Formats: sequence, structure tokens, C-alpha cells
Amino acid sequence: MSGASVQLRSLSPFTSWWRRFVHSLGLWSFPIAELKQKYENEHSRYVDVDGTRVHYRIEGEGPPLLLLHGVLAQLQTWDGWVERLKAHYQIVRVDLPGFGLTGPFARGEYTPQFAVEFFERIRKQLGYERFHLAGNSLGGFISWYYAAHFPQHVDKLILIDPLSYPFKSPWIMRLVSLPIIGEITRFFAPRHVVRQNTLAVYGNHQLVTDEIVDRYYELLLREGNRSAMVDFFRAGGAHFALDRNGGYHEHIPKITAPTLLMWGELDRWIPVSLVERWKRDLPGIGVKLYPDAGHIPMEESPEITAADAHAFLSGPS
Repeated sequence: MSGASVQLRSLSPFTSWWRRFVHSLGLWSFPIAELKQKYENEHSRYVDVDGTRVHYRIEGEGPPLLLLHGVLAQLQTWDGWVERLKAHYQIVRVDLPGFGLTGPFARGEYTPQFAVEFFERIRKQLGYERFHLAGNSLGGFISWYYAAHFPQHVDKLILIDPLSYPFKSPWIMRLVSLPIIGEITRFFAPRHVVRQNTLAVYGNHQLVTDEIVDRYYELLLREGNRSAMVDFFRAGGAHFALDRNGGYHEHIPKITAPTLLMWGELDRWIPVSLVERWKRDLPGIGVKLYPDAGHIPMEESPEITAADAHAFLSGPS
């Protein structure tokens, strides 16, 4: 019996190394219970919407402010804003379906139109009639398209590097959209690729820590999220590729809510040059540019972006 114990102990370093190696290739899914233990907290809540169990958090007191994250991100991307704004607002942030702890859409539909309709169902479930709305990237698209079609619910609108006009989509989106590679990606998502894409969305690479990469990587490996990524890039991301926008941007002039546009000038995913089109199609829009930030300035530079957001939201309409 002691010999067996010695054998098990001698194998344990190899088992640990093998597990880390398999993890690094993204060849398995992290157990949901393990992810919930790490990424839930006392503010976490769940709501069932059309069979999808949506993870969200509510923090703070004041007028409601709803926050929507971008592609491959999670509600934690707003941590810096929540810490700085929860004294002024009741902040609701959501893990959009296909990302974070929420996991994939129960219906498996990932078109931009369906994402907006799904957000309206979330709003009804949570019971908010009027609120401020802020979104980044994909969440930015959902925010402005929602505001254009449901103006009765949106007080003020903040858009951060939003999907909007046609642009040349990032290489990872084009790569994963390919037939064979996309199918492989449903089961294979190496950590070093996730790290490279995390570096790509930051303007300052020195701010990207192992902890940040782990968050993006581990929540991508939630069961179902890799397949959701492929389905979104194919069905959703293609709508915003160069010359295949589907006409979504034609709805921008319908926005009536006071709007602040924030953009990182080092955005490698969606070019800051699109700001000029926003200014043309939505006269009177406020604009804040951040010279040292990339695609996610609210995560990268939370101090200045949160201060700008509060000045806008608390100011005159």
C-alpha cells in the first residue's frame, strides 16, 4: 500500500504538468463550478431569458446605468468603472450570451439583430423602464441600435469604440470564420493566441498582466463559449466586415438620446477614423478621444474614462 502511495505521489508532478499543457492549448472546458467559484461574487445574479441563464451584477445606488461589454470580453471589463461610479449610479452589467459565465444562446442565434432583441428581453426581465446605457465594441452596437429602436427607455447613451460602420475586421475574426479553422477552434483555443488578441485590444501592452490574460482565456473555455465565438464571428461579425455591413449604420441618425462617443486612438480593431462618420450622421454627438488607449479604453484607462462618463451623465441633457 505504501508503494502505491509513493507511485501516485511520483506521478503527481507529471499529471500537473500534463494538465497545464492541455490547458494551454485550450483543448478542454473549464468546469463551470470552478469558473463560478472564481468569477462570481456577492453581487452576482442570474435571470433566465428564453432558456439562456444570463449572469449579471448589480452594484451601487442612484439612477440605473447598464453596461454592455464587447466581443470575447466579460462583465469584468467594467471593474474600473464600477469602482469609480457605484457611488453615483445603480450599475447593472451583463455577461452577454456567448461570453463570460452566461455561456451560449440557448437558440444558437448570433446575428446582431437578435442580440438587440435579446437585450430588450433582459430589460423586461430586470424591470428597468428608463436608464443610462453604455457599451463597448459589440456592446456598443447593441447599445446604439437599441437606443435607435427603443428610445423611450434610454436617457443617455455612451458608446466606446462601437461596431457601427463597415471596416476591415480583425484577422482573428476572419480566421475563425473560415470553414475548417472555425470547426477546429470550437475545440482548440491556445492561451498564447488569447494573449496575442488581448495585447491587440490594449494600446499599452505593459498593462496586460497574466491575471487579465487568464480571465479572457478561462472564460473563453467555459463550456460552449468557443463554439459561440465561431458562430458569432460567422453570423454576426460578417455583418460588419468591409462592404458587408447590412445597412445597420443607416439607423444611426434615428438616435435621439444625448450621446457621448469615446474612442481609443490606438484601436487596432476598429479604426478611430470612423469618428468622423459618427459626427456627420449624428450632429451634436460628444466625442472624447484617448491617445494612449486601444479598443477597450474603459478597461485600460478607467480613471479618465469613468470621470468623463460621469461628467456627461450628470450634466444637462
